[in-house]
Amino acid sequence: MIDRQKTVGWVLVILSGAFIAYFLRIRPGDYLRLIMWTPIYQLLLSYAALRAVGREMRGQGGWEKTEHTGVSLGNASAAMQVGETA
Repeated sequence: MIDRQKTVGWVLVILSGAFIAYFLRIRPGDYLRLIMWTPIYQLLLSYAALRAVGREMRGQGGWEKTEHTGVSLGNASAAMQVGETA
């Protein structure tokens, strides 16, 4: 009899890509890269957390979005009309 829970588990593992990662070999350079970049990554996370706490303390709970002007679409007139309402 097929164990349904185990089968579903394996299907999820295969679909998630973890199955491929299981067969990858770890080389010494991978450890070196991990040791070298971990402190930098932690500093980046710390900066983001401190910035979020500062925004929260100032009551700035709004969404920060990048303003898109449409220049990448090749329409220069759309870029000039940013901020105007139709």
